[in-house]
Amino acid sequence: MFISLLHIVAATITVNGPDSLKSQFEDGNILSVYGNFGHIPYGQSIIGRLYYNPENPEGCDRNGTYTDEFHQIDQDSHQPIFMVERGDCNFVTKVRNIARAGGKLALIIDNKNENINNVILTDDGTGAGIRIPSVMIGNSDGQRLKRFFESATDEERQALKLNIQFLSAHPQKNVDVQFWYTSSDERSMRFIKDI
Repeated sequence: MFISLLHIVAATITVNGPDSLKSQFEDGNILSVYGNFGHIPYGQSIIGRLYYNPENPEGCDRNGTYTDEFHQIDQDSHQPIFMVERGDCNFVTKVRNIARAGGKLALIIDNKNENINNVILTDDGTGAGIRIPSVMIGNSDGQRLKRFFESATDEERQALKLNIQFLSAHPQKNVDVQFWYTSSDERSMRFIKDI
């Protein structure tokens, strides 16, 4: 059984730098939704350097997720965030490839112009072992990041830092709860029988 508390936590992405990129977003913020699998660090932040590999844009190639640049830099206090595009394989595969390569967060660009609040980064049933969070951003925001990344100098790329906060929403009088059941879970079946 899976219990989901709705509208309790939202991922807020802030572009920390460089200023030329930050100014392309309202207040430097990017709207995002987070995956329903992996480890979501509730109440915490991840500050990281963004990486993108145009030769493996969807992140579906297990051996081609990170660029050589990632392996050559000195590891600093910023955690690696890898950006991939939606498509060609499922969300779990993308996030697992990023986790295996040492990424601390998967940032997925939607491949459609749609309201991402209506998109769910779903688990295909194999995401149980993933220990990093994943977030999705809208297509237009993602294209801005890609364009900047592809035209930036090495110095500008090194300055491209994001801050992802998994904040609690404002308290509400009512809490919305969803119960998701699976027929293979004995506890779920017992719970349904007791109701």
